[in-house]
Amino acid sequence: MAGPPPQQNHFLGAPIKVVTTFGEELEVELYCYDVSGSNSFVLRRQLPNGSTSYKWVRINVIREVQALGPPLPVDGTLPAGFEKVGGAC
Repeated sequence: MAGPPPQQNHFLGAPIKVVTTFGEELEVELYCYDVSGSNSFVLRRQLPNGSTSYKWVRINVIREVQALGPPLPVDGTLPAGFEKVGGAC
């Protein structure tokens, strides 16, 4: 008997290494994904100057994904002016 399906949101915030079909290697955080609509990931990277960059990547250009650790803890609060609308973001 199979167990319950894995909770997909469990992976949000996880540090990962992504290798694309173009040979690009990215060490990023899994920020958001949509496997039922756009079939894509949004990846987040903290820059040395304190800024944050985001990269939208279609799943068909990802050749390899490697987990680098567990998801980072989040406090669950959104910046002023943002509302939670559901989904995996």
